Amino acid sequence: MLAHLAPAEPEARDKALRFAETRVESDGQFSFGNLAPGKYWLLARPIPDYEPNEKPTRPAAWDAAERAKLRREAEAANVVIELKPCQRLSGYVLRYGK
Repeated sequence: MLAHLAPAEPEARDKALRFAETRVESDGQFSFGNLAPGKYWLLARPIPDYEPNEKPTRPAAWDAAERAKLRREAEAANVVIELKPCQRLSGYVLRYGK
């Protein structure tokens, strides 16, 4: 699984540097670091079958079409996280699936 953050602010929708993704560990833990403050949509997606697990994948947000798709999916999921400057958030539980 991959966990994604997509900016929820309309003015940041096309800024690739405001998107983030990280692998979800086998125990369900994941972490992001060094993010700009603001509102984000949080989304979990399975790793595509064609991507090898041992090699880091190219971030989805690097491609404009994939970035738009990711943002639509995240917006539809509507899991909003607001990050404040120097805030540390831990113990957050993200539900995946139905």
